[in-house]
Amino acid sequence: MPIGTELGTGVPWASWLRRLALVALAITAIVFLFFQLLGLRSTAIPESPAMPVVRTETVWAQPLEIYQRYTGTIRARERFAVAAQVTAIVLLVPKREGERVLRGELLALLDATDFRTDVARHQASMERLLAELTYWKAQLVRNKALYANSAASQQTVEDNQRQVRGLQASVKESKEALSQVTTQLSYTEIRAPSDGFVQSVYALPGDLARSGAPMLELLDDRALKVTVTLPQGDLAMISVATPAIVEIAGLNYRANGALDRLYPALDARTRTATGEVFLTDTAEDLRPGMLATVSLRILQLDTAITVPVHAIHNRTGTPGVFIDTGGRAEWRPVQTGQTIGERIHIIEGVEPGTSVIVTPDSRLTHGLMIKRASDGPAS
Repeated sequence: MPIGTELGTGVPWASWLRRLALVALAITAIVFLFFQLLGLRSTAIPESPAMPVVRTETVWAQPLEIYQRYTGTIRARERFAVAAQVTAIVLLVPKREGERVLRGELLALLDATDFRTDVARHQASMERLLAELTYWKAQLVRNKALYANSAASQQTVEDNQRQVRGLQASVKESKEALSQVTTQLSYTEIRAPSDGFVQSVYALPGDLARSGAPMLELLDDRALKVTVTLPQGDLAMISVATPAIVEIAGLNYRANGALDRLYPALDARTRTATGEVFLTDTAEDLRPGMLATVSLRILQLDTAITVPVHAIHNRTGTPGVFIDTGGRAEWRPVQTGQTIGERIHIIEGVEPGTSVIVTPDSRLTHGLMIKRASDGPAS
């Protein structure tokens, strides 16, 4: 049997091997094509991305007022430190903290025993001096008549005149002393200098009230003000008569006014100034010490452009907006100013009549094709 042939067939081994290789290759190709076709059927063909659907706003120049909000405190415009004007024991303090008082109402009563004694003593001295003065005036008239008839000497008349003048001086001094002790006696009754309410009581019955020492503190709650702290950087935009709006949370209180006072010196520690807004319209529930919000007008423009805050995009630190140029987004850098609620002032970069894209879509880029919201459903 020839070498290289299969037994009983006469076909060479090499030929059989080639046939087997071709069959295996064909089977492999069929399997490969089968899985390729299966993959094409199960995988969806990706669609092209849809154009962003955006909302736009045509901006126009309009009058603009910008208010800056500050925190303030309600205070009484008038505070009265009621002090003792004589030294005496405190007998009565009928009013306590928080109680309302009327002008002239009794606030405290001091022991007046010594002062009444002084008044009685000076009154008695005054009566004695007046009696003596009356007597010597009568003597002077009598001696003048005698002198006219040569029955009395001129020296006697002159002595009478000196006596009368001395008594007149003593009566004047006694009147002044009596007036002084009478005034001191009146100081033992301490009365309210104005309507208001008692803020603090510093002396109680049994205490020794010393002249000049405070007894009570009164607040006149009929005239209130708001004290507001203003940072140094804002002072260039604020002055006396700057329009102001005062609001108090929880009371539904809102009042228009103006900055009435601006203290010239700043606090050296905080670098802040103090301003005051007087409240002409006061509510029943307003109390000194309440927290208030004061909005001061720091800018007023006849014409200005504003856009929604969310229309501003920042690209590498530069603020700007996208505008609609006939279906295509165009980037415009802008210079922004103050924020007013949900809008922001555009100082430069946008002209009146410009259609600004106000949808905050992160896909927006310069030159991107867009669709307005009114042209179709949002993507």
